[in-house]
Amino acid sequence: MKTKSILILLLTGLLAASSTIAQDVRQGLAAYWPMNTLVGTGPVTTPDLVGGYNLTGPTMTGTEIVSGQFGNAISFNGSTDYLFFTNTPGVDIGVPASRRGSWTIALWVKGTGPGQANKWYFIEGSSTSINPVTGFYVNNNTNPLCFVRDSANSTRVNAAILTNGALDNTWHHLAMTYDLATAQFRTYVDGKLDFNSSFVPNYAGSTPPNQVGIGAQVRNAIANYFQGAVDDVALWNRALSQAEINQVRTNGIATPIPTFPPAFSVLPLGATNLITGDNFTLSAVAYGTRPLAYQWLKNGVPLAGATNDSLTLTGLTTNDNGSYALVVTNVAGSVTGAAPVLVGDWPAPDLTNGMVAYWPLDNVVGSKTPDLVSAYDLTLFNMNAGNLTAGKWGNALAFSNATQTMARRVHNPGDLLPIYPRTNFTVSFWTKAPWSAGSWAFAEASTLENNSAFCLGQRGTFNDKLNTFIRTTAGVQVNDNRISTNVVWDDTWHHIAWVQRSIGAGAKAELYIDGVLDGIVLAPGYPVGVNNTALGAFGRATPGQWITALIDDVAIWERPLSPAEIAILSASYITNPPVRTTPLVISSFKADFAAVAPGQTNVLRWDVPANATQVLLQPGFGDVTPITVGGLGSVTLTNLTASTTYVLTVKRGLEERKATNVVGVVAGVAANWALLDNFDFYAAGPVGVAGIWSDMYSNSVQVVYDGNNRLIRTVPTASGAYLRLRNLKMTEGQARTLFFRMIPKGGPVGALRQALGLTDKNIRFNYDTTSDVGPSVQLTVNDSSQNPGDWQLAARNGPFAPLTFATNVFDPNAVYRVWIDITNVPFAAWPPDLDLFTVHIQKEGDPTRTTILTDVVSDRDITYVDPVLGPALPDLDKLFVSSQNATASAWYDDFYLSLGGYNNTVPRPYGYAGLPLPPLTIQPSGAQLEVLWTEGVLQEAPSVTGPWTDVPSATPPSYLFTPGADQKFFRARSN
Repeated sequence: MKTKSILILLLTGLLAASSTIAQDVRQGLAAYWPMNTLVGTGPVTTPDLVGGYNLTGPTMTGTEIVSGQFGNAISFNGSTDYLFFTNTPGVDIGVPASRRGSWTIALWVKGTGPGQANKWYFIEGSSTSINPVTGFYVNNNTNPLCFVRDSANSTRVNAAILTNGALDNTWHHLAMTYDLATAQFRTYVDGKLDFNSSFVPNYAGSTPPNQVGIGAQVRNAIANYFQGAVDDVALWNRALSQAEINQVRTNGIATPIPTFPPAFSVLPLGATNLITGDNFTLSAVAYGTRPLAYQWLKNGVPLAGATNDSLTLTGLTTNDNGSYALVVTNVAGSVTGAAPVLVGDWPAPDLTNGMVAYWPLDNVVGSKTPDLVSAYDLTLFNMNAGNLTAGKWGNALAFSNATQTMARRVHNPGDLLPIYPRTNFTVSFWTKAPWSAGSWAFAEASTLENNSAFCLGQRGTFNDKLNTFIRTTAGVQVNDNRISTNVVWDDTWHHIAWVQRSIGAGAKAELYIDGVLDGIVLAPGYPVGVNNTALGAFGRATPGQWITALIDDVAIWERPLSPAEIAILSASYITNPPVRTTPLVISSFKADFAAVAPGQTNVLRWDVPANATQVLLQPGFGDVTPITVGGLGSVTLTNLTASTTYVLTVKRGLEERKATNVVGVVAGVAANWALLDNFDFYAAGPVGVAGIWSDMYSNSVQVVYDGNNRLIRTVPTASGAYLRLRNLKMTEGQARTLFFRMIPKGGPVGALRQALGLTDKNIRFNYDTTSDVGPSVQLTVNDSSQNPGDWQLAARNGPFAPLTFATNVFDPNAVYRVWIDITNVPFAAWPPDLDLFTVHIQKEGDPTRTTILTDVVSDRDITYVDPVLGPALPDLDKLFVSSQNATASAWYDDFYLSLGGYNNTVPRPYGYAGLPLPPLTIQPSGAQLEVLWTEGVLQEAPSVTGPWTDVPSATPPSYLFTPGADQKFFRARSN
């Protein structure tokens, strides 16, 4: 780290911003429109009781006053009525509230949702642009929606559907809050927390919000008029607590509004990680009765001309060290907030200091290439020692888009990697390649979802410069394909270094190419929930965007390197990497499938440290150290007849670690069927936790219970997951049958789309599964105007064709069997031969099945090469389930694939087929009854048919209760 040149003394006796509830809920109130009156006959105004920021209704006549929640309200006709207030851009009056800092928006609304598509009843935006946008609207159903897009055109909250209340033609209270200090966004419906997310907005856009609109989408043009009424609209320059929201909802806002002294919602934040030559901006956000006056001090002395809420220091030297303070004053008082500024110099070069990982890429051990520092060895995918070639220094690894190669490590809790979440770090590597479309040389991503990304590589369209990309876990692209100024992709060796350090509340990143600071302006952002580091591809839940390139000498530090150290790296290689002792951990121990049919094979795999001295697997295998190469090992399980718990023991000297894995066997499976999954060996919750299914959105597909039976469903948002078929994949020329059960739950609303099928595609998100995906069906509503609609199955008959609907309507909550007969035609036969599939259904209890779709042409286009996902591949190697609907989901169970040819039998009866359920008995215990059970969750119900609920605080082996006059049933649910 850099050396510090002076000791900083903070000012004392200063008032600080408080996160506690304000004594008066009106503190921080920026505007309050009671909506009780309209002045004039056209145009009209309605008064603001805080700062006089009256709303104007250019087309309204004054006759729109109706009875409200508190006094009167104002109604809007859905065609011409709206109110607005426009502020001069850049003038600090606290309105719009979402301009910067922390804020709250609250109002009452009454209207009918169905029939109103994209109709806005509150919005903060710009009078000159369609960006930014913060507001509430309705989109053809009874649930309100909220939306937030900042002035840099980054969507932070995308059409979040609120569910705790409804636009049902009665009054409902809505509120949204944002706390910049915690980055938390929350919405409340009738005082109840309904939706929350985390983000940090970008206020650097060219069009900050300067306008408030009610009754329509009021931006640079007026559109999307709302029909209904609005009452008691209020804006705060701080985030109200839930208790304060309910206080406003219950009591309204008392008038007149008193004056309040200033207070900080965001205190000035200094920086002690600055280097000579840096620029740095101190800023704060204050609220209180306007106008507010600002004065910056340095070491207690006012700075001339420093009278704004921010202070920019340029070309820093040690003379700029000191304690800076901002004094905010109004008619009611003042408040002071202080922050230190400390400037230092780079330390002497020492490349061993803070080094976390070093992959020289000179050799391959088994299926890994070693890290010489922390033993964070990278696992090779579709690669081996044959991919070693002459590099910049010694050997390098040759990566290929055509064969989808990748080197990746999924890190363990407590590891020093991935590095991007650490904010202070350096990534260094050498690469040599011509340009190829949209591929990554270095990437950190998540195997639990597909959004989080920190990537360095190539642009999708031709560009010989380095492409940089950062996307948060919420899907916000904070560093969206920013391109270097210097050439990288000219098929010669270049050195790349990303250097990042935290400064104040943010982070500063710099890019060096061949030892020279590049002119690119980078924008690191957080949170980015990565869990792995990869070379040659984007190693997320669905890997993709493989690069064709040579990569050499990759190293990572947990500190920013100095320019002098970067110059050394750009001219030589690392000769003396430090060696860290890392904990003994079992990174992975799992089977390819959670359960199989008797006699069906399964593969058990493990990933342990390469320096483990002994690896044991029981029962049946013993010492498996000889087949554990580079830390990776596997055994094929054959002739399985019963569920078995396997124990893996790893030793290193005196250290020892154990892991267990249950491999299920489901009895009674009909001939010629292989079990893919029946979910009876999973706990309730996200299906991806077990590591067998890959969830595209982390936890969007859930295991649920139907009695003891277990199924999966999609959550009410964009969702999807897939299962790798491994040795059961459908190869070219095969004809086989996919079987599953489904239960359509509830009545779907709007244009429902749930998709299910087999694919060769490296699907990332749900929208990758709705076309050009492979033999699949979509559970959907035919007429999107139905509310609710009918469940039907549909499919695309050919690449990019519209959906063809089967006429059969599914009964909600009934169990259906579905068979899909699939032919995977060899690519060489296309055309005239094409992939075909036929769909049959049978309701449980019906005597026969019905064919509903015949000889449908698969929609995958083998001639199209997706610039991100790559070309079509010959084998169908994944089963997927996805949804893009927020109102309903089918439940799915019992996925089977025929072993050869079509199969029209039922693999197994519907119901639970997992491990034996925990036993349960009830016996007298004095005046009480005692429930005895050994494991699982105790549940109770008033009847044997339910509804079943968990018994609070009940833990095995005993639960005592006093019997009453009513009957009570108990059961133990397996975890």
